[in-house]
Amino acid sequence: MRMIKLVVIVALAGLVGSSCRPASEVQPPAVAPRAGEEVSTADQEVLREIRDYLKESGSTLDALVQEVQRRETLERVPGGIAALGTDVRVAKALVGAARRAVTAKGVEKTTAALNRLYPALGNLRSQIPAALITQHLERALVAISTSSAEEAVNQASGYLLKAVDVAMQAPARIVPDVMQDIERAKASVDNNNLSKGANQILAVLDKLAGHESIEIVEKAIGEAAAAQQAVGREAWPVISAELDQLDRLLAKLQEKIEGETTTVTVEEVPEAEEAAPPPPAEEGEEVTGEPTTPAAEAPVPAPE
Repeated sequence: MRMIKLVVIVALAGLVGSSCRPASEVQPPAVAPRAGEEVSTADQEVLREIRDYLKESGSTLDALVQEVQRRETLERVPGGIAALGTDVRVAKALVGAARRAVTAKGVEKTTAALNRLYPALGNLRSQIPAALITQHLERALVAISTSSAEEAVNQASGYLLKAVDVAMQAPARIVPDVMQDIERAKASVDNNNLSKGANQILAVLDKLAGHESIEIVEKAIGEAAAAQQAVGREAWPVISAELDQLDRLLAKLQEKIEGETTTVTVEEVPEAEEAAPPPPAEEGEEVTGEPTTPAAEAPVPAPE
């Protein structure tokens, strides 16, 4: 990131000491190179850019450093398929909260948990790769039908490229095999054959409509809605059954997103058997603490 480079160079140049002063008091840095070293022209240009930025914005170097740190923190937040997996775990946690409320037969707590769960599932539905691709394709169709020829090509091509990007980044187990179809539609659009491109987009949309990932989430939304309706009747067994089914659907979706978890089966080691006690001694036989061993047989003399 360019901003990070700016801050690093500023720190190396010794400007941190003036970070709390306003920009008007910050003097241009006098960079003293070490023996045998020269400050590159590029670094000097960056330092000038920092000085100009601070003057124009009225900011301080300290505020600039804090902004870079804030952006770095935001970049560490997972996105894409990782964020989708996180949202599945969020939904599963809300199902667990609803289950605990149902066990206690608490109407208010059950209602509150389901009211949080329902929009969480809707958000999950919108982030499914098949749904994101659908969204971009629908936008491309609108651009083709409502824009001028030149704008239609530019806008539709851009939306189709975003759809390809989603298909490329998502695991094959969670995204339909439509990337090549979208690329063919994009080629038609780029060649000004908008009618053909629109028909190809419609064909892709038909494939996406029945994708399993979308169906799973839609069924889950239906289960949550049924559970909400049952709360008003305080039909606790019905709510529990709906939540059980909902949890199974989320587990199935989680497996598709994160892949199958390989479980390692550890074989149990049988405990060592205790030695059998010695047989009781016969009458008149002397019992000793050591086991008796049979006397060795006398060797048979070899024939002459």
